[in-house]
Amino acid sequence: MMKVYEIDATTIYRCPIVTGAYNGGGQSEAASPRRVAEVAAVTAMLREIFGESASLNHDEYGAPVLSGVISPPFLSISHSAREVVVAVNPVARIGVDVEHWRSQLMRVASRFLSEGEAGMCRSSHDLLRAWTVKEALYKAYRIGSLPLADGCPLPPHPGATTMVGGGEYRVDMVVDTPSTCIALATSLEI
Repeated sequence: MMKVYEIDATTIYRCPIVTGAYNGGGQSEAASPRRVAEVAAVTAMLREIFGESASLNHDEYGAPVLSGVISPPFLSISHSAREVVVAVNPVARIGVDVEHWRSQLMRVASRFLSEGEAGMCRSSHDLLRAWTVKEALYKAYRIGSLPLADGCPLPPHPGATTMVGGGEYRVDMVVDTPSTCIALATSLEI
């Protein structure tokens, strides 16, 4: 069952992944059942949203690009072990990320938080939110590599903007609970 959220011109679709519910669908036999389920869920969602001719490709930076539709929108995709999220915007670059709490975030925090940001992350929920926001910003940036700790500053609060790589991005929290966050970053440069 797909949930739909609207934030300004962006529509966000959220759907659970059911491992084992899909056949290989052209995936390598070496692909894990989880990966097969992720790809199948994204493919099914895109076809439900845009029609059977919709297909997914990637640009030179690995960002998803939709083909087989008239006036393809900007697209961002994220998945966790449990679900897939697809965000669509007709005019602006976007990035979406879905994350569920996992203790691994504590071990890698120094890789994605600046020293000042680390001091502001006082709880596991703060850390989960920061990771999700940074991933969404990274995806919206779409132009090669970006150092997450120092090149991708957190905005002061959800709904605020931040500068990344010379461009301004607004960050919204679509879902913001202690165990699950979905963040959306939208480029304000159109």
